[in-house]
Amino acid sequence: MPEVKSFGSLGGRRILLSAPPLERQQVKDLLIALLVEIGKFPNDIIQEDASIESELQMESAQLAQLGVAIEDELDITVDALEILGLNTFGRIVDYIHDLVR
Repeated sequence: MPEVKSFGSLGGRRILLSAPPLERQQVKDLLIALLVEIGKFPNDIIQEDASIESELQMESAQLAQLGVAIEDELDITVDALEILGLNTFGRIVDYIHDLVR
């Protein structure tokens, strides 16, 4: 999974070093890995136009796990209702990519 933050030190204090923004493909790869891990989905069914509700049939608990995993991996806050409303994998990738830029 991509590393998005690193720490250095300055005068004995830990400081957050800025990392370059993630490319969309990196966000997509991360989300695929999380969906495979959380939902046990095969990689080949996770397409840009795959619906979270009908094609992937994610349960609400899995969707909550996905939101937490995204927040943990990328150190961002996501809106679960926004993700649910976007519904397709590609639109969710775009939403997360916009948050990490």
